[in-house]
Amino acid sequence: MHGRARGGHEADTTKGGYADVLPIPDGLQPYLEAAIRLSPSDLVFPKPDGSMRARDLDVTAVLRRGMGRAGIVEGYVHSCRKPGCGHSEKAADKAQRDCPNCGRALWLKPVVRKLRFHDLRHTTATLLLKAKVPLAIVQRILRHTDPKVTSEVYGHLDLDDLREGLKALDFGPLAERAPAPVVPLHPNLCCQFAANRLQPKR
Repeated sequence: MHGRARGGHEADTTKGGYADVLPIPDGLQPYLEAAIRLSPSDLVFPKPDGSMRARDLDVTAVLRRGMGRAGIVEGYVHSCRKPGCGHSEKAADKAQRDCPNCGRALWLKPVVRKLRFHDLRHTTATLLLKAKVPLAIVQRILRHTDPKVTSEVYGHLDLDDLREGLKALDFGPLAERAPAPVVPLHPNLCCQFAANRLQPKR
């Protein structure tokens, strides 16, 4: 299964000025098929009435709402909504709490990680590179003209990845490594060196 990357609304191409055919991962296909079945129009992700969403739609806000509902959060803020109270507390869980001042149930708000919709491209590149997908293929998937952009900007490899990469270095067995030669020093040379080091500077 594949799709064509095109611009939205009246645009015929993407911001790069061209349309492109991209393969769709097998794992994503069932979700797209479900979205198409549930859509009231020929659009994949339309508004509830089937019409196209607004050009200025804040997709980041949509993403963060979805993350909050899915529990992909850094924690929760429990706050009292009684006028004049102002009690608020942070917690790692979403267990129901009561206000210590007035006894009302506290309002729950998820603290979602600050993630932009565009950051999903960074995640895709990083996961592909961590899975040992060749850089040239990752570059084509992201439609970059320069592989440096793919590796330096979008490939966020962590310390464990660096350790794994260093395992490719072969230093050979310890027994096969020749010891460093020891050069003996004449006692008079050692004494002269120490005397020179101890003399005050002029």
